[in-house]
Amino acid sequence: MFHSTLILNSFTGAGINDGDMLVVSRSLTNYKDKVVIACVNGELNVKRYKIERARPVLKPHNPNYSDIHFTDYDEITVWGVVTSVIHPV
Repeated sequence: MFHSTLILNSFTGAGINDGDMLVVSRSLTNYKDKVVIACVNGELNVKRYKIERARPVLKPHNPNYSDIHFTDYDEITVWGVVTSVIHPV
């Protein structure tokens, strides 16, 4: 499980809120259109993984946050695919 304090509200409105617990599968390898936990240049992010113009893009659900586009110099590692969300009571 992964504690979502790193989301920083980028998925508010999509059913994932700050403080939720995320269940993550590290065995899934098809990331396209999935919500993933990705390490980008040493920083963890929870975003939707998309392909645009043949390049990966990480997209937030909240319009107040920007897409993360990559250059050849960026280091990205997809840590896992979010499969479930657990909300605290």
